[in-house]
Amino acid sequence: MAAEACAPPIQAVVSYTGHPSEGKRAGRLVDAELWAKLSPALATSEFDEHDKLMDDDIAKQVEVHDARRILPAPTLDTMGFELRRSPSSITEWLRTPETIAAACAEAEDLVRKALPGAKDLVAFDNTWRSSLRSNFDSSVGGSSPFSSAVARVHTDFTSTSALEKVKQLVEQDKIGAHFADGSRFRRAIVNVWRAYGGGECCTSAPLAVIDPATVVDSSCFPYALVHEKQAGINGSISFHESHKWYFFPQMRPDETLLFYNFEEGIDGNASRSVYHAALDAASAQHELPPGRLSVEVRVLVLFER
Repeated sequence: MAAEACAPPIQAVVSYTGHPSEGKRAGRLVDAELWAKLSPALATSEFDEHDKLMDDDIAKQVEVHDARRILPAPTLDTMGFELRRSPSSITEWLRTPETIAAACAEAEDLVRKALPGAKDLVAFDNTWRSSLRSNFDSSVGGSSPFSSAVARVHTDFTSTSALEKVKQLVEQDKIGAHFADGSRFRRAIVNVWRAYGGGECCTSAPLAVIDPATVVDSSCFPYALVHEKQAGINGSISFHESHKWYFFPQMRPDETLLFYNFEEGIDGNASRSVYHAALDAASAQHELPPGRLSVEVRVLVLFER
């Protein structure tokens, strides 16, 4: 088990979602601009339960521990997340086809190094964020290439929606058919996150993660992001005192956080996801530009069974 060098945790605010009451579904409506950003990342399906939606946002102050002090350092294998030094070839951080291609290629290379046992992998989505955006990753504030820093504690996929996303990517001919072969391969989705704006290091709305070993399954539930008659499903979680939060303080642009959005279980064991959120995101919206700018790339990974 990893040990921590002695250091007091910080106090920060995140937003949990209240567990939906009987007959209700956790989720909310999103507009067309945000849906255009969300739908490439999430598994989407038809949705007709708008009257059952509830979104009970509960702000919580939590203790967040310094992950740089964990000994030995956490890895994807041991804790579901890790930090890697990773200078980027990108010098002008504008969202262009060229920078998107470079960010995806660098993410694939980082995951390949972190998971040398992977049989294949492919980046399938990217999201660019600004902490100056508002309303939990909505498009409030006018048209922008950026989504917001997300204060809501979540994971991008449930165990069901992750595998459905793989199926949809295959059907859309965006990835090879072998990625859908669950009899031969175990699947995982790794989020590769880099803060590149707001100064020499990330101090505004840093990303924090919950140690998946401290998550109680009964507190986890699907969350629907609904636009008209379509929904994308990710994972939400209600507060539990067992949760242990970590972050890597003052991340530099040449550092990257890797964590599992989804990891299929081994030998019948349950799948693993790393719940995460931006710390103190509400207060970061009122800072001077540029705020915290970040890019995340989602990489689908195959392991031989």
